[in-house]
Amino acid sequence: MDNFQFYPTPSELAQIMVKPYRAELERGGCCILEPSAGDGDLLRALPTNASNRLDVVELDAERFPALEANLKTWFKNTRVSVRTYQCDYLTYTCAKRYTHVFMNPPFVDGAAHLLHAIKTHRGAQIACILNAETLKNAFTHERQILGATLADLDAQVQYIQSAFAFAKRRTNVEIALIRVRVPDSEFSFEQNENFADLKAQSIELEGDGFAALETSNFIANRVAEYDAFVREYEDLIKTARRLWNRYSAAYHSADSAMSLYRILLNSLEAPSLLKFNDGVEATAKMAWKAIFNAHQYASRLTTKTRREFENRFEQVATYDFTESNVRLFLQSIQANAFDNIKASIFEVFESVCMLSAHSLTSTEQERWKTNESNLLNKKIIKNRMVRIGFFGSELSLEYTAYDFLNDLDKIACFLSGKQFQVLYKENRTTAEITKANLQKNEWIFETEFFKIQCFKKGTMHLTWLDEALLDRFNSIIAERYPNMIPNRTTAAKKRTGAKK
Repeated sequence: MDNFQFYPTPSELAQIMVKPYRAELERGGCCILEPSAGDGDLLRALPTNASNRLDVVELDAERFPALEANLKTWFKNTRVSVRTYQCDYLTYTCAKRYTHVFMNPPFVDGAAHLLHAIKTHRGAQIACILNAETLKNAFTHERQILGATLADLDAQVQYIQSAFAFAKRRTNVEIALIRVRVPDSEFSFEQNENFADLKAQSIELEGDGFAALETSNFIANRVAEYDAFVREYEDLIKTARRLWNRYSAAYHSADSAMSLYRILLNSLEAPSLLKFNDGVEATAKMAWKAIFNAHQYASRLTTKTRREFENRFEQVATYDFTESNVRLFLQSIQANAFDNIKASIFEVFESVCMLSAHSLTSTEQERWKTNESNLLNKKIIKNRMVRIGFFGSELSLEYTAYDFLNDLDKIACFLSGKQFQVLYKENRTTAEITKANLQKNEWIFETEFFKIQCFKKGTMHLTWLDEALLDRFNSIIAERYPNMIPNRTTAAKKRTGAKK
């Protein structure tokens, strides 16, 4: 955690920053960004009684949990929707639009942060705190560009002495409070068209009768307006059709495309920045899921580990869908791939080798209750895997057995270099073969990796067909429980001696 550039915004200064925009914020419908949040102190000045959206960015991974905790406390039971992003703001780009950006960036990088905000957030109103020297002493090319940019945009600059004199972290530095609105001529949700003029013209002509209509441009204007409406409506329908075709083709799911399509159609009822951002986020989430599913990495994970991975992915899916973000995500998967596979192996091992009843007073090696020794044996005995039918003869798989059998297959595929997805598509998984054989009332059979025997009491015996895979399994288990698993040769001698 680098405290050198960490200067939390004093409460009084935060109120000064927010004050000119308070009426807009209290009306609601605003999208707010804080790009270098620290502990989030600046955000406490925001009104909480209006339906606004707040996106918060912070780079420091050590400070980020405290920031999230603060935001949950401050905005709990309010109408403000909060999203947090742990990343470098200088690399933060997004398709979402913001109405307001409140900034207290690191003083040393203040010029870079404000220039990035002006470049990135078209149409936003920005209030930013900088060290006054950034503007008064423009000795770098970056500072010179900032000064020229602020002049072109007619920015307001207020210099304040001793603003941090009584702050959490004190400094007597003079600061510059900058207010600037970034123009956006290409895109707007404001009703600033000339439709109001047409309505006023209609009211003025009501008392003048038909003659006035003949001698004015009223009819011509109405026809032109109608023609424009038809053209725009046609464009809208074409765009809607293109969106539907694109979503259906890209995500291979009519249901997914429809849910996203509804979000976009809903935004047409009363277009707003909030609805636009919702549509952008929904689209990005679908795109992230396409990457998630196409990579097929998660299909190799066992049930619990996959669920944990999917929870982490839900956080990733809130990030903007850019090539750099996708590559970073795939790189993180690659870096942690083997650890996650090992976690899956541990999960299967611990579900089979239950803790013994005297585990509280026993040694570590005795804590585990297994078939013959403290390792996963060639034969796995698992209870509550099958259930007997109403007529007392036929068996069927318990619902929870599917996850366990699929998990075992995924581990075996990883150890053998095979692909679980291939088995799944060809209905050759242990679960599918077991289901098919039980339907034929066959209780002993073989699958890709195991010999299976089922019993009426609900127990299933699974015997490894390839003992080399079992040895690889146990060698990974030994990394986590080195004092519990004996040498394979010792275990083999134990089994041989027991048979004699």
